[in-house]
Amino acid sequence: MLIDMDNIKLPSVTTHEKMPPLVPMLSRPVSDELRKILAAQPIPQSEIDGLPGLLIAMVLLAEGQTKPAMPSVGGVIVDRAKELNRPITALLARHEVEALQKPVDLVALNQGHR
Repeated sequence: MLIDMDNIKLPSVTTHEKMPPLVPMLSRPVSDELRKILAAQPIPQSEIDGLPGLLIAMVLLAEGQTKPAMPSVGGVIVDRAKELNRPITALLARHEVEALQKPVDLVALNQGHR
């Protein structure tokens, strides 16, 4: 089995700056569809219209993970393969992933859509 990297705990990413919400920028049909998708996630309904685009993308790309202990689909598959003593090769070693970590500017990332 070939994986991108082992399951490691990455640091939390936070911002104290206000980012503009995405939903009000969308057409009515697109915003309605996005609300439906996000309603299936563990996000309070009252917060959906105020979420910036970057946070929405992070929720959708993270397989719905919103809690640190929630496993990813890939992580569960790898953990099971390890239990069965199957060979596993990671493209990036733990120390390489940790060396790549740096502070993230969420506001700048959110403005990337302009």
